[in-house]
Amino acid sequence: MSADYSVEIEGAAEVSRALDKIAWATTPRGMHQVLKDAGMILRKRSMQAFRDESAPEYIGDGDGGGEQWEPLAANTEHARRKGRRSRGRANKILQDTGEGRRSIGIDTDVSDGSVAVGTAKQHMLYQQTGTDPYTITPKNAPMLVFMGPDGHLVSAKKVNHPGLPARAFLGYDKSDIESILKMTVTHLKRAAGGNRASLAALLA
Repeated sequence: MSADYSVEIEGAAEVSRALDKIAWATTPRGMHQVLKDAGMILRKRSMQAFRDESAPEYIGDGDGGGEQWEPLAANTEHARRKGRRSRGRANKILQDTGEGRRSIGIDTDVSDGSVAVGTAKQHMLYQQTGTDPYTITPKNAPMLVFMGPDGHLVSAKKVNHPGLPARAFLGYDKSDIESILKMTVTHLKRAAGGNRASLAALLA
């Protein structure tokens, strides 16, 4: 004759409820605020790149992570000094008007749980990745007129540009990933209501 017995695990219901909360917290909607905060961290890194005039440590598959941006061409500096809108920014790389820097934004998609940091300005993409050599021709005039390296105006029917160097401003540093990971763990702890057992079960 077999004996009937039962085993009751103390706190099992509490752990189960906490795990349900954690499961929701990892859904796209539950992660929305975390993604927005992660986007802010990445955008802040981009702003730091403009201040330091150097690429973030990691910029994807391309080379140049962590490197200083290539200085402006002499004719570019001369052209800026002649203009009124530079206002002391003649030597600031990618910051003549500040339009490109201000275009860096954050886009979160609740439906698929993603965040993107970038710009809709096509010319900023060319600055991020660099370009191959290209030819410039006039569109609405018979000749091109531009500032030469010596500060004098030059005219030509076409210009064979050597190509833009890559001056990456989108990417991340190792410290950014560490901050995002800490932020995510904090998010999960809050979702679990501080229940260490449930969090350990999730991360096991």
